[in-house]
Amino acid sequence: MDKPLYNPQRKVTTIMAADVVDYSRLMGENDNTTLRNLKIRRVAFEHFVKSFGGRVFGTVGDSFMAEFPSALNSVRCAINLQEAIRQLNIELPEKQRMRLRIGLNLGDVIQQGSDLFGDGVNIASRIEPLSDPGGVCLAGNVYEQVHRKLDLHYHFLGAQKVKNIDMPITAFKVLGHAAAQSSGLSDFSRAIRINQGFRYQLLLIVVLALIAANKITGLISSQAYSYIAQVLIVTIAAVVSFTLYKKIQAPVSNKAPEQILDKNLLEISLILIRSKSLAKNINDKPAQKKLIPSIAILRFSDLSPESDQGYFSDGLSEELINVLTKVNNLNVSSRNSSFAHNPDVINSQNFAKRLGTDYFIEGTVRKAENRVRINVQLIETESNLNLWSDSYDRVLKDIFEIQDDISQRIAEALSVQFTTDLDRNSLTTDSRAYDFYLRGRAFFMHKGIENIRSAIQMYTMAFKLDPNFIRAGTNLAETYAIQAIFYDGGDESLDNAKFFANKILLLAPERAETYVALGMTHLAHKEHILAAGRFEKAISINSNLFEAQHNYARVHYHQGNLKEAIMHFEKAAEIEKSDFESYAIAAPLYTALGQNENALSTYRKAFDRISKYIEHYPENQRAFQFGAIALLKLDERKKAYEWAEQALDMNKDEPATLYNTACFYAQAGEIEKSLDCLSNSITSLSWIENDPELDPIREHPRYKEIIAKLSS
Repeated sequence: MDKPLYNPQRKVTTIMAADVVDYSRLMGENDNTTLRNLKIRRVAFEHFVKSFGGRVFGTVGDSFMAEFPSALNSVRCAINLQEAIRQLNIELPEKQRMRLRIGLNLGDVIQQGSDLFGDGVNIASRIEPLSDPGGVCLAGNVYEQVHRKLDLHYHFLGAQKVKNIDMPITAFKVLGHAAAQSSGLSDFSRAIRINQGFRYQLLLIVVLALIAANKITGLISSQAYSYIAQVLIVTIAAVVSFTLYKKIQAPVSNKAPEQILDKNLLEISLILIRSKSLAKNINDKPAQKKLIPSIAILRFSDLSPESDQGYFSDGLSEELINVLTKVNNLNVSSRNSSFAHNPDVINSQNFAKRLGTDYFIEGTVRKAENRVRINVQLIETESNLNLWSDSYDRVLKDIFEIQDDISQRIAEALSVQFTTDLDRNSLTTDSRAYDFYLRGRAFFMHKGIENIRSAIQMYTMAFKLDPNFIRAGTNLAETYAIQAIFYDGGDESLDNAKFFANKILLLAPERAETYVALGMTHLAHKEHILAAGRFEKAISINSNLFEAQHNYARVHYHQGNLKEAIMHFEKAAEIEKSDFESYAIAAPLYTALGQNENALSTYRKAFDRISKYIEHYPENQRAFQFGAIALLKLDERKKAYEWAEQALDMNKDEPATLYNTACFYAQAGEIEKSLDCLSNSITSLSWIENDPELDPIREHPRYKEIIAKLSS
């Protein structure tokens, strides 16, 4: 028997839907003040819901959703919340006052994870607009649960026809502060606007009045008038009978809603809300506000039935980073920095604080067959306040629309301008090709001989399914080049790298990534001058492309241009805040130039990044290898050996691993061990000859034999 896609659970619960009145107008008049006031009301909403035993399960822009196991407590919560917001509004100028409308419904819902769905939720959202600003509206089923137990005044609104709900919904308005100010005219206008049945009755009355007027003026014959009058009388009788049949007489208590207010709770709550707003920096004083906000997109969690879609959830997070990076006036944390987050080690808020970002995005992904469900939320780092959240349940081919919508909503919440990703044409409309592409990215990021081979297989399938899939072709060319340089690719990898790089040049001559792939291909062919030109072109298109700066530095390294190599390695490290390799490779170049203090400082920078990286990626043997050499230079010899041996144990047969171990042993003074590792490692002659870390073994006969063999 197949497993259910999302394993939904049904239950009956009371739903509270709240929405800000005139939010668009408030944002248009003063977006900073409005956002501040919205945050304060969100704090109030979450506080009161929790105080009355409820649970917040969704916020979308200026809307809030919560559930309560008790209908009674939901109404108590709504009344006390509205009173608290009324008191908060007293402190504000009239134009800045932010009021809520609240709707409550008791109904059957479907629970998927922490989210709720179904008519029970939809009805609460639809009756919320029936309430007055600052007021509460109850569905008939909630009224039946509470009207004998709570001393409140109720105003019967009749059977309301609401959007996307088949049957009319009986509704009651709770009379309170806002209702006391509500005029009969406002009730009448709302009835016309919302109640379809009332509109028909009003139309009949108007038609009857017009006919009577025409009769008086003699424009209609007596026989015609008699016939029309009979039809109208029968119609009106039917409408009135139906209305009386549907009408429920609401008993009115003789006590006002103020008597169910918990004054002690209100007093304490207002103090907490105000203090929390100040403590969490919710105010927007100009001296404290950053001109350009910063954000980290954390790895989305894979909640798929078999927990085997991590590559897909990582791909979604990475694509959001790519899109938001192109938004003006928004600083986005890099992929490596954001993806270092491990929720088992550190919670999201503290991790974002460590990164130094003002906001962070986190979410979950459930993918099964051709459907995908995504939950995402935007959170302010300092206050841990949820600014926006939403859920998407779509077919897989809609993934790019979902990404654009998420990016748009984030930009709106942060008040920055979003434009559609201009690089979207580098993607594909084929969901199968995209899936293979994401699988390839996952293999590639883990490096190693087998992972590189698997990445090539995945990229090949993606490009075969869609020969115009630019990113898949670009990554395929680059991965073949890396296989040829560092692993066991040989002539076949060299030829394939060149073939696919030239193919992508025809498809996307304007992309910086195209020239990185071409540069890597020339580098693999040891065509260093041509490689330098390609990387220069990539940098001229996008100077902040990490791969362009880092690999341009490698070209200079191969050519023996150590100063230029250092400059571009450091630029790469500035772009990618979690990159440790650039610092680790640059450090010995300072030593070769006689700049020992700079070398020691750079080793220390490398180790600082490596130690943080290993906290989250303890399986990365390259981090341990580079860290071992850094520890050696920082006089931590015992720990250095432990790290070097641990890295070697992870993959003893990989050429890159053996090469880095050879460098470690050379620096540690163990010449024979160094030569043993070097003899079975990489085949890049220019890299070996220009690597300062191998200087201690250069005069050894075995080293000269290795060089002679590589030269032949």
